[in-house]
Amino acid sequence: MGKFRTGIWIVILVLLMVLFFQNQSMFLSSRSLKLNLYFVKYQTPELADGLYYLATLIIGLLISFLFGLGDRFKARKAIKGLSATLDSHRQEVTTLKKEIDELKRMPQPEPPSVIAVPPSPVVTPPADIEIDQPVDKPSGLPEDASPEQAEPEETDETDNKDDTEAK
Repeated sequence: MGKFRTGIWIVILVLLMVLFFQNQSMFLSSRSLKLNLYFVKYQTPELADGLYYLATLIIGLLISFLFGLGDRFKARKAIKGLSATLDSHRQEVTTLKKEIDELKRMPQPEPPSVIAVPPSPVVTPPADIEIDQPVDKPSGLPEDASPEQAEPEETDETDNKDDTEAK
């Protein structure tokens, strides 16, 4: 990429030299600039037109440099912040790599080949409890309804508040 860029600049320089040599009479003719502000009159000495063109080019470059200066400072500040973040991340990576190396060096316990599980004891209910006892149904249910189908009884919240205030 650097050789290509250098080649482009050489081509531009050659074209500018051809332009200058073919138009020498225009670039070397002399003129003076006049400035009349009604209270001050100024006239420059006669200078070649090429010097005016060169001065205009330099002033334009200077102005564009000054306008881009703020962006350069912002970019430099952002680069510093990102570099600090990058350095902290690199340090974290190195510490994590050291930690991994330490864990790799630790001896690994060998897993047991067969784990013996003792059989679970059989639980027998006490003799005084009958297993086939019928479950008592809540009152207010029809005989064919199961307890899961029962709707909860609604309580009156105002009665509960009155009871707590009375206590």
